[in-house]
Amino acid sequence: MSDWRLHWLEAGGTLAPWREVLTAEINAGCEAADRRAALPALDIVVQNVPGSAISELGIAAHAYRPSFFSLSLDPRNPRFADSLAEGAVQRLVVHELHHCLRFAAIGWNHTLGDALVSEGLAGHFVHECLQTPAELWETALRAEALAEWSGRACEAAGALHYDHAAWFHGSSALPYGRAQEAPPRWAGYAIGFDLVGRYLHLHPEARLSQLCGIHAARLLKDVWP
Repeated sequence: MSDWRLHWLEAGGTLAPWREVLTAEINAGCEAADRRAALPALDIVVQNVPGSAISELGIAAHAYRPSFFSLSLDPRNPRFADSLAEGAVQRLVVHELHHCLRFAAIGWNHTLGDALVSEGLAGHFVHECLQTPAELWETALRAEALAEWSGRACEAAGALHYDHAAWFHGSSALPYGRAQEAPPRWAGYAIGFDLVGRYLHLHPEARLSQLCGIHAARLLKDVWP
């Protein structure tokens, strides 16, 4: 079994009432991923940061390097308790672990195409490990919008200076006028999940645990004309 260590940051408020269940859910996520791909030694920061989480969950996560990711929790969020009970922490842990594995194999994202593929791979890794359905952000676009924005993403896939906040979170410091419409919230996640799903359909033998190091351009060449 790999070595992962939890670090609790509670200046924003105590997490004592949830420590036991959080520890169990984090361990379950790490164990599920470790059964598919050997994990490196990991530092996992669990922090109480009011207002920082995905509003629909009360929880958020972010990977920083191959050996470190964080979980940000907002226990005051009305969805937090239900999200915790429904396994959101475990799913987010597995998602971030694939990012850590990919960082170790191929490095950080540089282009929009890299980011789309990385998020799609991580999302499908969660399904491979836990057999859970797609997340809200992975199904955020209906078919027509998905086709439209996937086409726009294809045109911008190689851009080194893309607006990550706009493509993935629906927010941006950049001005978007009528001539340059901002992507809908979570567009990048939905597009990436769809692209990787299409790749897996073409390559049914592929396993997400074996795709940590696949170059985005190679995957996109198979699914985009």
